[in-house]
Amino acid sequence: MKKIFNISNLVILLLLIYALLYNPFIYKNFSSFIAILNLVFWGITTIISYFLIGYVKCRKIVKNDSIQLVIIYTILYLILTYLLGIIIGFSNTPFSFKFLTLLGNVIPFVIYVVFRELTRYMLVYKYKNNKKFIYLIIIIFIFMDVAVTSVPYDFGSFNDIFRFIGVAIFGSSFKNILLSYISVNAGEVPCIVYSLIMEGYIYIVPFVPNLGEYLETMFSIIFPVILLVHLSRVYERNKEYNKKRIKIKGIWYQIPLLLVVLIMMALVSGIFKYKIMAIASDSMRPVFSRGDAVIIENYDGGAEIKKGDIVAFKHDNKIYVHRIVKIEKYNNVIYYTTKGDNNDAVDNFDTEYSNIVGIVRFYIPLIGYPTVWLSEFIG
Repeated sequence: MKKIFNISNLVILLLLIYALLYNPFIYKNFSSFIAILNLVFWGITTIISYFLIGYVKCRKIVKNDSIQLVIIYTILYLILTYLLGIIIGFSNTPFSFKFLTLLGNVIPFVIYVVFRELTRYMLVYKYKNNKKFIYLIIIIFIFMDVAVTSVPYDFGSFNDIFRFIGVAIFGSSFKNILLSYISVNAGEVPCIVYSLIMEGYIYIVPFVPNLGEYLETMFSIIFPVILLVHLSRVYERNKEYNKKRIKIKGIWYQIPLLLVVLIMMALVSGIFKYKIMAIASDSMRPVFSRGDAVIIENYDGGAEIKKGDIVAFKHDNKIYVHRIVKIEKYNNVIYYTTKGDNNDAVDNFDTEYSNIVGIVRFYIPLIGYPTVWLSEFIG
């Protein structure tokens, strides 16, 4: 127990060093050295872990099954996201593809991943029966991951804050839970394979899907959970059958499920004809109320908007959902006067047709509350 306590103190000390390494001031002034410092940090951490804890090669029979599952799922992830990119568009990656530059980006990344996952494996596998220590290691790796991913954010907009909470915090949490779980049950190799594919593909492709904040957040949460569930079934079956060889089968039946999830996410994000939007006030009672969600048909200028329609529109970087009570035309530009059914007066501004986001077609009670609460929480 004393040894575990000492190792915990050591890891916490390394965490503080790592957090200092990614302090915005240091990163801003010494960004050219960050990659080198990162490799040095993980190299030292791996060596210290090796001498204090030791390395025991994982010989579990589910190791190869785990590697196979990881490869299948990660490739499926890339296929799905790039197919989605055909619909919503792509962004260019910031990396050069000259041979020497490519090697200069890829090799340090590979070394970094190997060091990181070796350290994780030595920590969690050695003390896999001590759940509190495992939880501590997971929290530490999440914290370290968030420290790295927080560097590019300036937190000057709602989108940056939402993306940071969704991808950097929640995404990092689920990723590190998954990798720690795999390390305990199947060793470091499946974790290295997972990380190299999921984090490293951007170094070798010219463009990536432009998923946006919402889809990127959903993928970073849902994908690790689905893989974790499948792996847990493999590991449980391995225990039940007294460590007999388990053949992975039936994985392809999950593809329709993933496609359904993908389509639902796409619909919710609004990249198709309809999208869903949470209502944050009671201005439209009794038609719908705070916490309800409305289904909006995206407005592209083709559909006719009539007096009495309930529309979503932009004003001062906010989106309102009110009813049109008057339509006027000045200098060939159409203006709409809007009003919340529960408000005493019309809105004190007119809305141009170009600011119309969509037309409300129907609503679903209560399901918008999580989005409303999250929005209020982050200000």
